Amino acid sequence: MARAVTAAGLVGVLLGAGTVARPPGALLLTTVVDPTLAQVFADEADYGGTRLDRAKGGPEGFGSINVTRGVYLAQCQTGQVAFVIERMNAVSSVKGQGADLVRALLPKYVEADAERLGCGPIRLRLPEVLE
Repeated sequence: MARAVTAAGLVGVLLGAGTVARPPGALLLTTVVDPTLAQVFADEADYGGTRLDRAKGGPEGFGSINVTRGVYLAQCQTGQVAFVIERMNAVSSVKGQGADLVRALLPKYVEADAERLGCGPIRLRLPEVLE
């Protein structure tokens, strides 16, 4: 389940407060709606992995994605908003299957939560995967 983060909540997330045992492959979906706090993820969105671009139309934004985390920052009416998906635990897989979980979920998560916040529609364009 996604959650919106306030200043106190983000400090807790960053410091690991409230850490609980999670099942293998557990995901953390976080939407940071405070524009100042969303800036915490700016470097990650810029340099955290393969660059993501938005499709034509919708608000300005940028992001990145790797095997364990996807981050997208969008310019909404209230300012910058960060959408973050993080795989909390590594999942072993046969022949690499399951490694694209973050990649599969990030576009739909951003699309749905941006729509919920009223800053959509946002359609992400993922780069081709070379095998």
